[in-house]
Amino acid sequence: MDNSSGRFLLKKNHQPISLAYQSEGVLVKRFESVPRLKTNIVRSWALSTFPALIRESIIRRVTLEWEGLVDKKNVVQKVWSVLYSHRMVTIELPSYLDEKTRHTIVSYFGSDHLKHSTTPLLVLRTLAYVEELSSIENLVAYSPMLTEVQIRRGATDSLLRLLGSNCPNLQEVNLTCSTGVTDEGISLLLRNEDSFNPCHTTLRHVKLRGTRVRRAGVRMLLRTCLNLEGIRCNTMDVLQALSSFLKEDKWRYDGSLLTMKYMDFSSCYAIFAPKLNMLPKLIEVRIGADVPPQLKSLSRKHKREAIVPTEQLCIALKCLNQLTELKTLVLKDLSNEEVSLVLSLCGKRLKRLDLHYMTSGVSLDVINGNANLLTDLSISDSMISQTKSNNLRVKFLPHLQNCRLMRVTYRDNAEETLLRNCPNIRVLHQEAGSGISNELIKDVVINGNLSSLEEFVINGNCQLGVESVLYLTRLPQLVRFGDIQDWKISEERRRQLFISLKDQWDKKMGYSRNIVIE
Repeated sequence: MDNSSGRFLLKKNHQPISLAYQSEGVLVKRFESVPRLKTNIVRSWALSTFPALIRESIIRRVTLEWEGLVDKKNVVQKVWSVLYSHRMVTIELPSYLDEKTRHTIVSYFGSDHLKHSTTPLLVLRTLAYVEELSSIENLVAYSPMLTEVQIRRGATDSLLRLLGSNCPNLQEVNLTCSTGVTDEGISLLLRNEDSFNPCHTTLRHVKLRGTRVRRAGVRMLLRTCLNLEGIRCNTMDVLQALSSFLKEDKWRYDGSLLTMKYMDFSSCYAIFAPKLNMLPKLIEVRIGADVPPQLKSLSRKHKREAIVPTEQLCIALKCLNQLTELKTLVLKDLSNEEVSLVLSLCGKRLKRLDLHYMTSGVSLDVINGNANLLTDLSISDSMISQTKSNNLRVKFLPHLQNCRLMRVTYRDNAEETLLRNCPNIRVLHQEAGSGISNELIKDVVINGNLSSLEEFVINGNCQLGVESVLYLTRLPQLVRFGDIQDWKISEERRRQLFISLKDQWDKKMGYSRNIVIE
């Protein structure tokens, strides 16, 4: 591969490796090299020699180390076949495993447990198809301690019945894209013939997007689950179920208010605003549709929506002040005046703020003046401005640690604000602007403005060059920066630069742990 290839630089880890990690690495190599014909012998030896948690740690490490690589010799599958047992606490099959390996590993589930015994399994995450469900059910039937179950694509109502009857501590269920899950399955999860299943008091998060659960099933969850914090399902079904609940039920079956902590009101916020006092536990609120304003007329879902008059919307936004526990706010397609109103009411409580599709622009002064306790800020598809002087002595959002400014344009040198005035920022992803130059990077590095920075990404038409790369490598905490392919560096100069830095920095094309360019 061309030496000039590479979008990011990742700092090499020169910290001494612990003896335990080295020892585990030796075992990993041993198990990876086991001949196929001797796996049964080695399995018997491993099960009798190593504690279950050590076997599980080796399985996890091997699975992670093969991310982004082609496993031609089926090493991951072989290690699972040697070390898997019913004593695992967490089982997770990541999406990057090839289909044959994933299918074989799923077939192991529930195959070796002893009759009249249970497993210590707490977390189960995998993609599975309907024809593989018997293996999943064999495992779940003997795992009463499960707290999180994620079965994508292949879950059915029968699996929900099993979870409801066998897993009294269930806290999170994710059955995304499982078309075999319906409203009937929700009923089977929560109730038996005469009473509620125990999980109706423990269930906190339910993810049902891509299933056939509709508003009746969602309303059943709202009425029955006494500690429910969030539901991910078809947005309109969730909002219709919530509307019916607030109008007709008002309280859950035990007389208590909803405990929902996360709610996406989409473009229907104004309808629900007067009822926010019935959702006192909300800590995250999303307002606005997930579609750019200019495309709403083309969207079947949104083209018939009535535009809420500004005066009516402002009255509705004032209701956010009732949410005393609000920490995260996501706003889409609002004016700068409306954002200013919201932040003046509840900005001091916010830790995270996301702003998208702000067609009239976003003022950094408004954010800094009303929400200066933010630790996370994200702005996308908007124009960003700053009217006050960009003074080095004025701290902008002094607690800010993570910031992403994506697909944005700038006015009034607003692109310099975060680089100059955020002393505690750790992660900064920012669209390029005319003010982001080699001189700016040199200035902020020398003055110590970025001493806490760990990850730095500038995308787009960028004026940064070799000088900026060399100055950034001086930052004590920085472990990743780029996107160097967008920076103003010739192919030949980039090649020379990578060669000079190769002892301290690796080249990477993306975020996969194994795509490192030699």
